[in-house]
Amino acid sequence: NPRLYVNHKVILTPSAETAPAAVARVRALWQACRAQVLEMDVERHDQVLARTSHLPHLLAFSLVDTLARQDERLEIFRYAAGGFRDFTRIAGSDPVMWRDIFVANREAVLASLDDFEAGVARLRHAVETGDGDAMLAIFDRASHARHYFDSLLNQTSYQVEYQMESQEKLTFRTVPGGHVSGRIRVPGDKSISHRSIMLGALAEGITEVKGFLEGEDSLATLQAFREMGVAIEGPHQGRVTVHGVGMHGLKAPSGPLYVGNAGTAMRLFSGLLAGQAFDTELIGDASLTKRPMGRVADPLRLMGAVIETAEGGRPPLKIRGGQALKGIDYDMPMASAR
Repeated sequence: NPRLYVNHKVILTPSAETAPAAVARVRALWQACRAQVLEMDVERHDQVLARTSHLPHLLAFSLVDTLARQDERLEIFRYAAGGFRDFTRIAGSDPVMWRDIFVANREAVLASLDDFEAGVARLRHAVETGDGDAMLAIFDRASHARHYFDSLLNQTSYQVEYQMESQEKLTFRTVPGGHVSGRIRVPGDKSISHRSIMLGALAEGITEVKGFLEGEDSLATLQAFREMGVAIEGPHQGRVTVHGVGMHGLKAPSGPLYVGNAGTAMRLFSGLLAGQAFDTELIGDASLTKRPMGRVADPLRLMGAVIETAEGGRPPLKIRGGQALKGIDYDMPMASAR
C-alpha cells in the first residue's frame, strides 16, 4: 500500500550521541513516504505515548479480562453493543508485544494510570453521592474536549486564517444573490460571546446564553472554563447553559489554557486569572504568538500582578496566582475594548 504512511505521524527520538546525518537520513526516508515526521526526547516520548496509547490498551485489556472471568460472560458479550466493541477492539492486539511495552515503559505507564485512577475516583464519588452537576461537568468537559481537540489537530481553519493574514491585500467582491423572505437570525457577536461565558462562569447560579457564536475562538473560551471546573452545557444552536462557580470558584487547570487565535480571550483571561489563587499559563496558535500583549500585561503588573511573557511581550503568558492586586489610575495609550 503506497499510501500507508501518508499524513501519519512518525516520532523520532534521537539522543545526544545520535549522528545528525543519521537523523537526517531517517527523516528523509519517512518524508519520502509522505509521513509527518516529529522529534521528541526519549523521556517525553514515553510520557506522551503512555497516556495516548499505552493506557488505553491497558484499560481495554483489563476490562475484557474482567468480564471474561465472570460466570455470565457469554450473556454479557452476546449483548455487547458498538460502544463496547469500539472501546475493546484494541484488546485483540498482540499480547507479547504489549507485555514488552508495559515492562519497558513501566514508570510512565504507572504515572498515567495514577492520573486515570484519580479521575475515576472523582467520577465514582459523584455517582455515589448522586452529584448530577459534577457528573455533568465531567461528561460535558470530556465530550467537548474530544470534539475541540479534533479541530485543533486538523487546524484547517487556523491555517486558512493565518494564510489570509499573511497576504498584503485582500479584495472582496459581492454580487446580488436573490432575496430572502422570513425571519432571519444573524450570527452572534464574538466579543460578546467571550464575555457572556466569562460573566456566567463567575456568577453564582445558572446563566442561559442565546445567540452564542459557535466559532473556534469562542469555543476556545468555553473549553478553557471547562478546564477550570465550570460545568457548561452546549453550545446547541447558539444556546449555552453555564453553571456559575462564583468569583472564587475557579479551579487550577491541569495544564496551559489554549485560546487558539483569540486575542480577545487572551487579554480578558489575563486580567481574570491575575486575581486567582493559582498559577496559569495562556498559550495560542502560531498567529497569536506573534501578537504583543503588553497593553494588558503592563497595567496588570502596575497593579501588582506577576506576568511573564515571551520576547516582545508576546505569548505565552505565565501568570502567577495569589498576588495582592491594588487599584491604580491608568491612562491607556490607545482606545481598547478590553
